[in-house]
Order: sequence, then C-alpha cells, then structure tokens
Amino acid sequence: MNLGHVYMAEGDTEKALFNYMRSFLAFSNKDIFWEGMKDDFQYLKQYGITQQKYELILKKMTQESFPENAS
Repeated sequence: MNLGHVYMAEGDTEKALFNYMRSFLAFSNKDIFWEGMKDDFQYLKQYGITQQKYELILKKMTQESFPENAS
C-alpha cells in the first residue's frame, strides 16, 4: 500500500494502482485494507493528492477488485 502511495505522490497513477492491487491481494482481511486506504488520505493530501483524485483511484480499485459491482 505504501509503495502505491509513493507513486501517487509522484503522479504515476498507473503504478500506484498496480501496487495498490498487489497490496489488496496480499491482505487477508479486505476490510482492513479499505480502512487503511481511506485513513491514509490525510497523509497524501499534503503531497497535492486531491480528494477527487484519490476517490477515483478507490473507485478503480473497487472496479478491478469486484468487476460484478462496477457501474
């Protein structure tokens, strides 16, 4: 997850998404992963990551993790 955050801060959303997905797959408790992602925004915004951009990444994560729920 942290490596994904580094790539987000660098502006590389493709690599960020890739590493977020690797982290997601490694977590046995997916609720803890999502909680961590939501909690970590407070640290990312200091690097210029907007709420809108972060929510877009979370949405892409959800679509890739649960394609049957994508809208």
